[in-house]
Amino acid sequence: MNTSTASCSRKLLAFICLAALSSLVFIPPSANAQNISDNPGIQDYGRPGVPRITIYVWGDAQTGVWTVEEGASMLEVLTATSRVRLGEQNPDRRQIRTLRVFRDGNRSGEPEFEARIEDVFSRNVELPELRERDVLVVDTRTRRRLSWRDINQVAGTAASVLSVFLILDRLSGD
Repeated sequence: MNTSTASCSRKLLAFICLAALSSLVFIPPSANAQNISDNPGIQDYGRPGVPRITIYVWGDAQTGVWTVEEGASMLEVLTATSRVRLGEQNPDRRQIRTLRVFRDGNRSGEPEFEARIEDVFSRNVELPELRERDVLVVDTRTRRRLSWRDINQVAGTAASVLSVFLILDRLSGD
């Protein structure tokens, strides 16, 4: 092997090592939701090395068992797990989205905390601190809005009933 080929090989090897090392240094580990390697059914949210608590997420969210940073805000966890799109509007339907928190893995009875999602995201309510085995339930109820079509149907029915009443009144008056 001549010296120029050996020099090129060393330079190429140094470049490959430098590229591999820089990818390890400059690409930070993700703090987003990811599966824990030893149990793919549990989602993890938080920074590496920070103590975790286990919570349960149900409803209109990325449901399942989650381990989250101890002391993480409920707003942060809800943002990571929720599938709610606050900007979506349907003119014929009204959606009421609520967040309920049950303590100690128990969903029976009254929730420890309940608020509309819009109030949670606008910070109009005081959010409780997350605890081990909390159950977060995100519900969306859809109700039909009162529209001009509905008002028109009611007015038409009332006019028909009134017309029949007036006709019967005139017929009985003769």
